[in-house]
Amino acid sequence: MKFTKKEQSLVPTKELLNEIQKSIACKQPEQLVMLGSSDGKHIDTVFFVDKSKSTQTSCEPDIEVCNKKIREWYEKDIAFCGFAHSHPGAYSQLSDADIEYADRIMEAFDMESIELPIIILDPRYDGGCAIFWYTLERNKEFTGEPREVNILPGSQPQVPSNLFSKIQNTVPINELQESTIIQVGCGGSAGATEAMARCGVGNFILIDPDICEARNVLTQRSYIADSGQAKVKALANKILNVNPKAKVDIHWMAITKDTTIEEFVEMLPEGTFKDPSKVLIVASTDDFSAQDAILNLALKLGVPFMAPQMYADGLASEITFYYPGVTKTCPKCILHNRYEEYAKGYKNTVTSEGTIYPSVLQTNALEAQIALMLLLYHKGNNRYTNMLDEVADRNLVLLRLAPNAGKKYGLDFMDTAMHKEFSFFGETLWVPVKPLDNCPFCNRSNLVV
Repeated sequence: MKFTKKEQSLVPTKELLNEIQKSIACKQPEQLVMLGSSDGKHIDTVFFVDKSKSTQTSCEPDIEVCNKKIREWYEKDIAFCGFAHSHPGAYSQLSDADIEYADRIMEAFDMESIELPIIILDPRYDGGCAIFWYTLERNKEFTGEPREVNILPGSQPQVPSNLFSKIQNTVPINELQESTIIQVGCGGSAGATEAMARCGVGNFILIDPDICEARNVLTQRSYIADSGQAKVKALANKILNVNPKAKVDIHWMAITKDTTIEEFVEMLPEGTFKDPSKVLIVASTDDFSAQDAILNLALKLGVPFMAPQMYADGLASEITFYYPGVTKTCPKCILHNRYEEYAKGYKNTVTSEGTIYPSVLQTNALEAQIALMLLLYHKGNNRYTNMLDEVADRNLVLLRLAPNAGKKYGLDFMDTAMHKEFSFFGETLWVPVKPLDNCPFCNRSNLVV
């Protein structure tokens, strides 16, 4: 797996990254490594400060030991560049104390910048780690963003020979192992993505610019131990703990309206779209502009698409899906009223506030089922093979997650679509939708059989 990298100045060598991993990744947090450069272009020298006064929550370097090593480096034309240190738990950001200490070092050594990467241990304690590489410039305000993130895998657990034995007669494992989920947004839908790994999907591309926060633990498939980690890394670890042989690419970035199709394709593994029927793009962001940008990419690439959305307070949720040439209506037509409101200047203020996890869990479960329906369309002979044909004109799915959902949102049909004698809440509504007359995507797709 990999992260998309930003432009850099001093470049850490692969050998140096491996040395950092070897020195720190299997030790307690708050370990310290000095960094040096022998050519002014690469960071290629390390010194493990084993005499630093460290606890599990703080790191105080032994100044005498560090200064002695810096003098030795100076005599060998090796420039001191900074420190790498490991943080407890999953806190990938620099602390105020780290930044203050960096300022003092730059002042003392008259440095224009200093390298201050943070090492986060793999939560599986297998020697894997993520290196969040920060460069601080003297007398300039710190932006808080690392310039790059390197993932160094540890020893992976062995895959049991019978891992998929209990579901191999339900779904075609070999087919799913060759399928790819491109998950854009790794918060609320993380549970569905993990579920797809449990169903046998073998390839994942995770895209999200955010980090896990403790306040999301109760509303997402997240844990306190994930706090401070990039969401893509936290989800990647969950997938690999289900199936260590899964291929997971992670991109700590956002998809925006300015992301071109060429940029999108170039950042993904070569051949990702060789067979579009083996790919599913899932848009799970809480930003409408980003959702539209992701949908546009899917429409242009001609690949299946799915977008889940939780409503305010989690009383209901929706899932829209699209399969080129099969579904009768594209998401732009399904949500045309929403598009019109945003065009008028509507600003979304709905967050996960008030949503309890059972609502997310039920939505995630249906997401995974729909994903299987799309990935396995007309493939083999299984329960999902022909499902899509039955709902090709009903690709807006609503989940009534509370008895008063229809009244709350002004959607009366949510309460009347089911017979009252046999319904209360928890129902799934597959809503018939029709394309707009002037939609180029729907008109084009309807010509394909």
